Parts: sequence; C-alpha cells; structure tokens
Amino acid sequence: MANEEAVQAGNFLRDVLERYREWLKREAPNTARGLNKGLGASEIQRVVAGWDVPLPEDLFALFEIFNGQRGEKLALLPCPIAHTPGLRLARLEDMEAWNNAFGGEIYLFKNLGWYKSYQASPQIRSEFWLDGWLPFADVRMEREGLYLTLFIDLQPAPEGKVGQVVLNMRRVEDGRMHLERRVLAASLAEYFTDVIALMASGSVAIDSKYGIAWPAR
Repeated sequence: MANEEAVQAGNFLRDVLERYREWLKREAPNTARGLNKGLGASEIQRVVAGWDVPLPEDLFALFEIFNGQRGEKLALLPCPIAHTPGLRLARLEDMEAWNNAFGGEIYLFKNLGWYKSYQASPQIRSEFWLDGWLPFADVRMEREGLYLTLFIDLQPAPEGKVGQVVLNMRRVEDGRMHLERRVLAASLAEYFTDVIALMASGSVAIDSKYGIAWPAR
C-alpha cells in the first residue's frame, strides 16, 4: 500500500473506531468503561517491531483509540454467530500471545488424523495457522465446545485481500475437532462499520454486567 493510501486508510479506520467508542459511551456507558486507554504510536511500534509479521501502521488505530479491554467477562463486540455471547477485545500485548498459542496447536491438529475436519473460504489460505493471522477478539463457550476468534489476515490467499477480517471457529464434538474459517469483511474499518450499524439497529442486547450479546429482547 502506498504511503498516502496507508495514511488515508489509517485515518478512516481511526474515524470508524472513534464512532464505535462514542456509540458505546452514549448508549452503553457501563460497557464503554471496559475499554482500556489507547497507546501512543511509538508504544505500538516498540511492541510490534519484534513480531514475525508486524502490524501495519494503517492498523495502529485499533490500539491508539483503545487498547483492548479490562477483564475477560465483558463483551465489547457482538458475535457474528447469532444467539451467542459477545466477543472480548484483545490488548496489543495479547495479540502476539494469542497468535503464538494458535501456532503451538499445529502438532495437536496434525496428530488428530481423521478426528478432524477443515473448511474455509477461498480467500483464506489453507494452513492451520500463520504468523500473519493476528487475533483481535474472541469468545470461548466451553459447554458447547466452541471457541470463536476474529483475526486480521495479513497473509491471505490470492483470492483474498490483505487486512481482511476472518472468523475462525473451532468446535470439538465427540472427540473430533472441526475448524471453519470465513471472511467477515474486506478490512477492519469495514468490519467495525458493520458492527456500528448492527448495534444501532437494536439487533443486540447490552447487559450492564456482561456487555454486548445476541439477541436483543
């Protein structure tokens, strides 16, 4: 991405994230208080400089406007799977740890043999995990054996787009692991724009204790 285009993309993402935060502060102040204070660009650069696939500067706004959330129980994003708890936001410090945790599971997945299945959109590469997949939100539903993660895809398939937002679903049933991945949006800005529209439509419930969840009653 050319420098001027990157600056424009970063400014647009910053505007979208500001609107997301302002909507929460206005409509769900208890939930909005769960957002951490943002980081400075130099702080972000210092953290991501050592990553195998550093976070592009046009995505810094994700952590400049707010650096994830405090605690794990509060949901700051609606889950793309209806009638489920909402998603928690990762801090910048969490992103690399979550990425490494997924990468460390590759041997488990390989050794499952026929006790696994995999399905993905053509825009997403077929590897089990890549350094350029940066998780930024998740929710665990232990009772259902379901773990959902959203990641920024910096290493897409030829049919995909750098920076697309991907839903990673891992379900364990009867000793079998099922992985499914699909693209939710072509960019982080597009994803948060869709989130704002969904929340503004009244389609999600906002609980003062647990935050955002499906469905609105």
